[in-house]
Formats: sequence, C-alpha cells, structure tokens
Amino acid sequence: MPFNTPPHQIGALFMALQQQEEQQQQEEQQQHQTVQFDLSRFGAEESFREIFKMTRIELHRICQAMPFDGIQRLACGIKFTLQEGMAIMLIKMVYPERFCLVEVIFGRSKGALSMIATHMMRGIWRRFGRLLQGYLATIRRERLAVFVEAIAAKGGSVPGCFGFIDGTAIEIARPGRDQEVYYNGHKRLHCIRSNLLVTPDGLISHFSGLYPGSFHDVTILRESNVAESIRGLRIRDGQDYVVYGDAGFVGCRGQYVEGAARRNMNRFDQAEVTRMASLRVSVEAIIGRVNALFPFHNVPKHQHRLHDRNQATRLKYPLAVLFTNCLTCLRRGNQVTSQFDSQALPPTLEEYLQFPPAQGRAE
Repeated sequence: MPFNTPPHQIGALFMALQQQEEQQQQEEQQQHQTVQFDLSRFGAEESFREIFKMTRIELHRICQAMPFDGIQRLACGIKFTLQEGMAIMLIKMVYPERFCLVEVIFGRSKGALSMIATHMMRGIWRRFGRLLQGYLATIRRERLAVFVEAIAAKGGSVPGCFGFIDGTAIEIARPGRDQEVYYNGHKRLHCIRSNLLVTPDGLISHFSGLYPGSFHDVTILRESNVAESIRGLRIRDGQDYVVYGDAGFVGCRGQYVEGAARRNMNRFDQAEVTRMASLRVSVEAIIGRVNALFPFHNVPKHQHRLHDRNQATRLKYPLAVLFTNCLTCLRRGNQVTSQFDSQALPPTLEEYLQFPPAQGRAE
C-alpha cells in the first residue's frame, strides 16, 4: 500500500477486506450445512446390518462415543460427516469392495472415498491404537477377581488365571520382498501373526501385532508388552495372575503365561489340560468373531500390502479388533460371556473408549 494513500481510501480498503472475510465465513457455514449423510439410503435394517455388520443405532453410538468433530475435512477441501466417514471405512473393512461400485451410493468419486477411508483409519488409530495394548493394565483388581472366579467356577484349575491367550495367522499374498520372513513353515503360507488375550467378559484385552509369519507365538509374546502388563498387575494387587495358552506357550512361566503340556502327564494332568482346553476355546471363538464381522482379512489376494508398515491397509486388522470390542460392549456380551454364565459383563462403550490419547504418529 503506498504511503501517500488518502485516509478515506484506506478505510474503504479495510471495509472491503472485512466484507470479503465475512462472505467466506458465510460460505463455509453454508457448506457445513450442506454436508449431510442419511443412513436410510441403505434400505431396511436387515440390509444395513448385512452391509456394515452393525445396526444404525450401534453405528450412531460408536460415532457419539468417539471424540471427533461431527464435520471432518481433508487437506484437499473434501468435507464429510463423521457417520459418512465411518460408513465408508466400514465398507472397506467388511469386504474388499471396489469403491467404483459404491460411488453411486455415496455420491463421491472413488478417489475421494479412498482418501476418506484412509483419513478415518489413521485418525482412529492415532486416538485409540494404544487402547489395544494398554487396556489390560487398566483393569481394576475387583474386575480381575471376577475373571478369576468365573474361570474357576467353570472348572479352571490354574490358580490366578484371568484370561486366555492364543496366536492367529492372517494369510497374505506372496510379498515381493522378504518372502522368507513372512513365510510360515507350519501353515505353509505367507502370513502375518498376532497374539490375542481374551478375558471372560468377551473382550480382547490385549492385542499384540502385526508380526511376520515366521515368528513363533513365544517370540511374539517376548516382543510384546504382555508380560510387563501382567507383572504390573501382580505388583499392584499382590496376586499371582497368569494367563493360559495352548502347547505353543509351554515354558513361558517367566512371562506369566501357563502353557498346556503334552508330554509326561499323568491322568490328573491330562484331565486338567482337557478342562482348561474347553475354556481356552473362547480365544478361538473371538478370533472367529473378528473374521466373521470383518471378512476382508480372509481374502489373501487383497492383503499384499499388509507387510508394508507405511500402508493404511496394515491398520485394518487392529481396527477390526477394536470395533469387535466396541460391538461387544454395545451388545453387553457375546458367546464368551455366555460360556461363563455372564458373571463378568463387559464395560459400557464409553468406559471402554475412555483411555488416554496416544502420542505420536500411527504406524
């Protein structure tokens, strides 16, 4: 602005700038008002549940419980509601549907749908990623006592056992590099592996993953922080807590995991292993539940990028575990709580998601 500009012109210039700013704010408010998403476009309730593996009410409850803004905005300027972003992400997680086939439903291009799904996955992981590994350490003493009593009431003979642990393998397409690292000789396929710890309330209280397919369950156990979490509970409560696993965890007592021995057993030991094995099936039931709710992981040809730590695809299985826990909280249990006669009901969704925010970037 020249120094010799008359004062009245300076005032007019500032007024014009102010009017321009107010006009931009009004346009943004109008855009916010036009960002609408109606869940009724997916038809009847049965069709909606078949598509998203949850009801409209459950999707709405999950959106309300998550501390995100109702209107989301990408760096490129795309705006969408939280419910729409959640629906787009769930469609991608439930089945490897091509976005070009659902463009008409959402009224967006496949590029926009892909960016929205990636934005939602990374945002939820940044906020709740640590919940999958940190929730175990937050379980109170009274609740752990209920878990121990529930297992003992069903014939559990391991003192202080409050949960069950097992490993799972997710088949992937043969990677272009590090094939021997991701190849599992026992299952004879390329995969990534995880350990899941299930408690009698039906929740996956600890998730350790994702590791290359060549890793053994014991190796994953040592690499994860399960032992540190159990040690912290033992020190805090003064109780000898342990979790129970299959024969793959034999020799892990130093990690507070009791494994089912197979050799040199008398009749009493065999009966004990049989009783505990009937209870340990709860882990396999929950693993099957995750795969049933989000069967995307059962299609190996779509999993060729799961081994790449820079891909958002890698977050899909951990997020599937997270949303399975959310549905367990909303439905007040699952087949595991029924197995233990509902002595230990899961917390409410709000209580479960009440966890300190994560620091740093997602993987």
